[in-house]
Amino acid sequence: MRDYAASLTADDFEEVLWPTEEGDKVVYAHLAKTWVRKLGPCQVLIVKLDPDDDLKHTRYWATSRLDDTLEEVVGHAAQRWTIEVLFADFKELMGSDHYQIRSARGIVRFWALGLCLYQFLDEVRAAHRRLWREDLTLGQARQQIGESHWEGLLDWIFDQIESGATRNEIRQALQPAMHLQNLQNYCKSKQRRNQKNKNT
Repeated sequence: MRDYAASLTADDFEEVLWPTEEGDKVVYAHLAKTWVRKLGPCQVLIVKLDPDDDLKHTRYWATSRLDDTLEEVVGHAAQRWTIEVLFADFKELMGSDHYQIRSARGIVRFWALGLCLYQFLDEVRAAHRRLWREDLTLGQARQQIGESHWEGLLDWIFDQIESGATRNEIRQALQPAMHLQNLQNYCKSKQRRNQKNKNT
């Protein structure tokens, strides 16, 4: 397909609208009916942001829906891309690729909690955009929340010291959080070991 795409000229691409959450954006697309190994007969969508872009900036999607029009295939690809981005965010933000779910109930719980977190981080991004006219990624929003919590924790510790609290009293008050931190450290260590085993 790369060789085929390389043979196309700018005139072979049509201007179409790619639906996104922020509104439709213009892309340039070409649809080819072909046969792909392991997929069989299909239509391959070739997309560029600019008709003169090189192959490095060209994207490909395949569909088995042989009778769909270019606009229909673009609509399906855009919807599927939104889902793929969601899955990628879940892997990066919550380590879902390491989460072993053993029941249907567990799957529902995990995705319900995950989508609540996703919504929360999206609202943090929206608030940041309104205040600072600056866009954050979901990862940056999560990092910002984490840093804010650590600042709050340090302020609380200093307040406790200034009010005369003993080391033991502070440790006892922090015990639930320290237990959670130990659990998080254990999970991260286990993920690193699993990744190392995969690489070897």
